[in-house]
Amino acid sequence: MPRLMLLVSSAESGYFAEDALAAQERFTAAGLDVVVVTPDGEQPTIDPFSLEAVFHHETEDADFLATVVRSFAADPEDVRVTLRQLSDLDLIAARRVAEELKGAGWAEPEARTVVETAGRAAWRSGRSLVEVLAADRTVTDAVPEERLRRLAGELRRDGAREAAATAERLAQVPGFQKPVRLGDLTDEEVAGFAAVFVPGGAGAPADLATHPEVGRVLRGAHAAERVVGTVSHGAAALLSAGGRPDGAWLFDGYRMAACTNEEEAQTPGGSLDRPWSVEDALKNAGAILDTAAAWTPRVVVDRNLITAQNPMSAGAAVDAVLKRLELFEETAPARGSAAWKPEDPAAPPDELARVFFDRLDRHDVDGALALLDPAAEIELLPLRLAGRADQVGRAFLENLVSAFPDLVVRPRSVFATPRGTVVAEIVVEGTQAADFYGVLNQRRHMDLRQAWRLEVAEGRVRSLRAYWCQNQLYRRLGVRRLDAVR
Repeated sequence: MPRLMLLVSSAESGYFAEDALAAQERFTAAGLDVVVVTPDGEQPTIDPFSLEAVFHHETEDADFLATVVRSFAADPEDVRVTLRQLSDLDLIAARRVAEELKGAGWAEPEARTVVETAGRAAWRSGRSLVEVLAADRTVTDAVPEERLRRLAGELRRDGAREAAATAERLAQVPGFQKPVRLGDLTDEEVAGFAAVFVPGGAGAPADLATHPEVGRVLRGAHAAERVVGTVSHGAAALLSAGGRPDGAWLFDGYRMAACTNEEEAQTPGGSLDRPWSVEDALKNAGAILDTAAAWTPRVVVDRNLITAQNPMSAGAAVDAVLKRLELFEETAPARGSAAWKPEDPAAPPDELARVFFDRLDRHDVDGALALLDPAAEIELLPLRLAGRADQVGRAFLENLVSAFPDLVVRPRSVFATPRGTVVAEIVVEGTQAADFYGVLNQRRHMDLRQAWRLEVAEGRVRSLRAYWCQNQLYRRLGVRRLDAVR
């Protein structure tokens, strides 16, 4: 059984509960022998801040909220969201409200649009999401104000209950009660671990950033080409790795995510009680920080290093490690997609588009192409490519899933006109593993918004146009312009 080292801070300020529990449970479920290790072998304590309800909502709600938050500005990198806004404005209720509206007969695009608009208004004005929605008569005609308030209240209580359950589950893990002392591990034992994973928490900068044994372990894991993963403040452990033979820091020039100064300032004590910030220290050491809006998910993969910005990214970071170890199990196909019959001329165009993206998400290129007329006109505007579906379309899709073997395709909105034109906004995510249309393999993670327009007639896609910002793709993958890398 492969072993994974869960390197946890034992400083008094503690480790982040959800980071540690997600790692412990998901790595164990994947068949890894998780060994909890602390620098001094002392039992670690939970960072009290990590038991706030805002960090303990269901993944579906948190993921939906992340897409809503990204809509607050034209460029997601311009969004500035505070933890107080996330906890006090009931924004986490966005998905549940959208589901209620759909249950009342609203189409999905309309439900999402009204929730995103209300969320943006709440963010800008400091009012709660419920208050903004309650002022919209079209919303309250479908979902009464009392039901909206009940939804928000239920979510707050659920978060508090889940926080308490998280602490209880951690207390039942033997490794967190009697961890292994880092210094007791030999270099050979360190090299035998498949990966090292460091949760966040206020304690990490206190005892992991300068500990010589932490440095020894990271250098050993790095030399053996093992995966190293960190979440939020856990990235401080990387500072202990010291230098390479040429004098540069071991992770000099690596792209990574970590707790930002903006997020740091919003945590208890913040930068006032700490002599240095993780973000500044990593930058000064030579890291290239690649971060997103505060408290929204961001995972960055650079070679054998996988880093996550904040607790909202912990689960994705665990999944990224499992993918690198080839232990990740894909989720089941979306309900109903496998039974799609492309020859059915009565099928709704927007449903056909959703099935197309679902099959692409499952890396089923042949299945996706089966929904297109072989002679359909394909135009990929950023790449300046145009041609038939059975030629240009197939080449593009095959290159996409080959270059990004952990490709994820998630529709954000899909709507159709009466004439069969479907417009879809999707998010494409993945870790680059091969060259992709002139972008040299950077082995880094990207997430990219794209807009696709499909013309549908008689159960088939007759033409398809796709657009995305190529410069944003370059920024995500950390490369220069296309003409500069050739």
